[in-house]
Amino acid sequence: MGDSAVPSSSPRALAGSALTRRARRRARARQDNLVGYLFISPWLICFLLFTLLPLLASLALSFTDYDVIGDYEFIGLDNFQRMFFQDIRYARSVKATLYYVFFSVPLRLLFALGVAMLLNTKRRGCTCTARPTTRPRSSGGASPWR
Repeated sequence: MGDSAVPSSSPRALAGSALTRRARRRARARQDNLVGYLFISPWLICFLLFTLLPLLASLALSFTDYDVIGDYEFIGLDNFQRMFFQDIRYARSVKATLYYVFFSVPLRLLFALGVAMLLNTKRRGCTCTARPTTRPRSSGGASPWR
């Protein structure tokens, strides 16, 4: 035999087969990743088109004096300075938002929780509240649960 022939039980041959197994595993993982990317690509495209690009465009336009008909001019933080310190509607809108967040939402949640707890309690002889919400309905009007 010549020098180029390597017996199959030599360390070089074993290392070569381990490399090919590793390469096959990497190729399989790459293929699996590609399939995953293909499955999430509709969501990614819609996210980019309908969320990220409008968000970045509005951020860029917030630093300009933009008129729909005319041109736009970069004015920096002047829009924010005018909004925070000169516009009286800003303070009213922040007040209304804080009122809604700290009063309206918790009160509605407490009311919904109270109604749910009332409907969930076991009372003797009073099945009229739970029955309409738990009884199955059929489309034809005839009910098999008589």
